[in-house]
Amino acid sequence: MPACRTVKFHSLADAVADAESLLQGGYEQCGQWNLAQVLGHCSDWLRFPVEGYPRVGFPVNLILGTVRWVWGPSLRRKVVREGGFKAGSATMPETVKAADATTDQAAWVAFAAAVDQFERHRGPLHASPLFGAMTHEEHRQLQIIHVQHHLSHLRPLSAGKQP
Repeated sequence: MPACRTVKFHSLADAVADAESLLQGGYEQCGQWNLAQVLGHCSDWLRFPVEGYPRVGFPVNLILGTVRWVWGPSLRRKVVREGGFKAGSATMPETVKAADATTDQAAWVAFAAAVDQFERHRGPLHASPLFGAMTHEEHRQLQIIHVQHHLSHLRPLSAGKQP
């Protein structure tokens, strides 16, 4: 597998543009997910603060509540300070899409819509099950870092290479 790339977005619009570039020019995976899987996963996490997070069962809810109460704010600061998440970090299984669940094009359209919904939302945001209550800017900061993490696992094809 090819080495991952380093990406640095200043806005979610930068992420939409990068994903469109991968869609148009082709990409190589250096991780387990294709573009549709990455964008589907990130779209879910962009919608959750606006629409609400999925309910989880008792044991998971207890664990998340404990982590959020004891380490949530410091964990958020660490992610922001380090500018990323560890590769292979746990995520909600419902947000991991099958490789053939949708096309890259459809996933990009849904991702752009999720970014637009998140950016236009002016009401209160739902508290993160892991990090707790945050301002819109804190949510945005984590969303950018999250999308950077996942899109870094897709490298644009070199000139002349075809998908």
